[in-house]
Amino acid sequence: MKKLIIHYIVTDGGDGSAYPTFYDNELCCDVADEHGRIYDFGLAEVCKGQLEIEYDGNITVKDLQTKEDLIKEIKEGLSYSNGKYKDKLNALLEKLNPKVDLVDQTNENPT
Repeated sequence: MKKLIIHYIVTDGGDGSAYPTFYDNELCCDVADEHGRIYDFGLAEVCKGQLEIEYDGNITVKDLQTKEDLIKEIKEGLSYSNGKYKDKLNALLEKLNPKVDLVDQTNENPT
């Protein structure tokens, strides 16, 4: 038996409706929730969770958002927000793609 975990958030549709968005990992779900709150798309309470699916054989999941999808969405927001949310959006990108310190720990006197 295999297990698949799908993470989700529920977002305000702006017209009285709400809709789920599904992610392939919890970090993306958390960042997407924060992203929605920057633009005030979130609901009054955090509405996120996960589905655990046990299955035999093959399974296909459509419309599952990935880290790359979320990075693209945030970068698009940076381009049309006229700098209004630049610091907050860059902080979210940093969470998804932390900078790596490339200092060589084995060489005490780098050249």
